[in-house]
Amino acid sequence: MSFFHSIEGKLDKIYDNFVVVSLDFFSFRIILGEKDLILLGNNIGQKVKIYISESIDKEEIKIFGFLDENKRDLFEDLKRIKGVGEKIALRIVNYFSPEEFNEILENEDIN
Repeated sequence: MSFFHSIEGKLDKIYDNFVVVSLDFFSFRIILGEKDLILLGNNIGQKVKIYISESIDKEEIKIFGFLDENKRDLFEDLKRIKGVGEKIALRIVNYFSPEEFNEILENEDIN
């Protein structure tokens, strides 16, 4: 479970795999999946809300973002599975909706 729930601020920039969202005195670098980056493409300068999940280790602090709260929750669940790191979890969440992923699990369709 994340300490933070979401961030709401002005979308300043979009890069290859992250965005910069500014609050009054702070700007945050938030890593997003490709689909969410595309959806945000026309919103530079606009107010956006991104659901976030943070990752803190010895080397760095990363913030992962999602336009959908359920995708953020699935990402957090996937990260808890042994052998599934942040990169794999982000790819899964980028490719499948939570509903599609649950259907795959229910049908045991792992091919």
